[in-house]
Amino acid sequence: MILAAFAATLLWQPAGLARTSTTTETMLAEYRHTLVPFRAHVSHFHIVEGSVTVDATAYALGSDYRVDAVLDGSTYAFGRFEGVRWRRTPAGVVRLIESDVQGDALDRWPSAIFGFDQNACSATGETHVDGALQWVLFCRAPADAPHWFYVDAASGSIVREISREGAHVVTYVFSKDGWTVDGFGGLATVTSDDADRPVATGDLAIPDSRTNVFAIPAGGPLQIPADFDSQDLTVPVSIDGHPTRFIVDTGTTQTLIDAGTAGRFGLHTSLGHTIAAEVRVGGATARGLPMQAVDIFDGTFAGILGNEFFVGHIVHIDYRNGRIDFLDRATFVPPSNAIGMIASFREGMPIVEAEANDTIGERFALDTGSQAILLNDPFGDRAGARTGAGLPFKATFLEGPEVHRAGIKALRFGPAYFDHPGILEVQPVGYNLDIPLDGILGNDVLKHFEWWYDYDGERLWLRPSTKVNAP
Repeated sequence: MILAAFAATLLWQPAGLARTSTTTETMLAEYRHTLVPFRAHVSHFHIVEGSVTVDATAYALGSDYRVDAVLDGSTYAFGRFEGVRWRRTPAGVVRLIESDVQGDALDRWPSAIFGFDQNACSATGETHVDGALQWVLFCRAPADAPHWFYVDAASGSIVREISREGAHVVTYVFSKDGWTVDGFGGLATVTSDDADRPVATGDLAIPDSRTNVFAIPAGGPLQIPADFDSQDLTVPVSIDGHPTRFIVDTGTTQTLIDAGTAGRFGLHTSLGHTIAAEVRVGGATARGLPMQAVDIFDGTFAGILGNEFFVGHIVHIDYRNGRIDFLDRATFVPPSNAIGMIASFREGMPIVEAEANDTIGERFALDTGSQAILLNDPFGDRAGARTGAGLPFKATFLEGPEVHRAGIKALRFGPAYFDHPGILEVQPVGYNLDIPLDGILGNDVLKHFEWWYDYDGERLWLRPSTKVNAP
């Protein structure tokens, strides 16, 4: 279940902007006058939102940075190193990301603090606040969410930043001591101070990722009880002794729990985060598992097992025989008749190449939490997808992007050829999050195969389990 859909055409901007005759070059030139040419410092931040407090330490060196944020005694880390952005959970799982795709309040830090791609900016307007002229730059780097930076024309400093990701709008207002942030709940106040100590490259390097979150008992393999009867692939889960069922979802980059379910199970939640002391899935156990607590379709589902469920072992999903297995990576040998495929797992989900109407898309997500085939509207246009009759409707993702029914002549994926498959095409309405994908292959495609996923080795194998046409 992709928590985000696709990069969308911009149809929204902050209210109150007037047209401007000031050029992009002038705005950026004035802003650059306020920058220190080479940043190398450590800063401490204290964040207060209602009764919740977070203490964070930020290391900055040039355009690289790392932030360690302590929430309820657990450390969440994120940063940018040599142009690569990353996130690390308290369980030690690291994701390399194009943009923050989780709608995560704890990860929302202003880009103005750590630097942004000025080449992706253009003048979009101006406004007056208390009589002072503020220029507004619209910036959107490839694969990133849109940002608006308000530059004080007199000083060249950024005094406000607004970002939008999905349906979430976050506003930062800066002062000499820190900033306020409004969005994802209540108003938070951030104060900061700089520490007098040097920063080394090692302070900023991407940490190694832990890969044994759900451990296999000695002697594996381990079969996980699973239900393939409905559209959603579910397994029994015990959260601190409370039995429930979670969706198994290759398209989710971390483990989620419904916020209402978390409350009923007695889990303490801060800023949309919680940690379960013990999570059991069949005979596999994870201890101290961090989860994001969100509203999952008004409690329709208790939770979603994402990336942490798949790392550390081979996950075998057999649709035909209705079973899921954890297999030891060290001893796994793929079946001789299984077909290996190149895949990228760096963003926490399998991303592969597929072809629609002879148009190749290099970024299709394999998503066991989705049912349909979806195409990003720009890719669908390139592939010549035909829009069907009927009005757009909300897709059943957490962000609910608008989609419309469409059709293509053929979809080619791996060893399979699907003739005139029905698809859904995402409308460019500006309400979707920004995983930069060409499309999604859900269970309508995946159910025709038997799968072996190796997240750690960035490999996967598949074997047709039903009759599929040859390419």
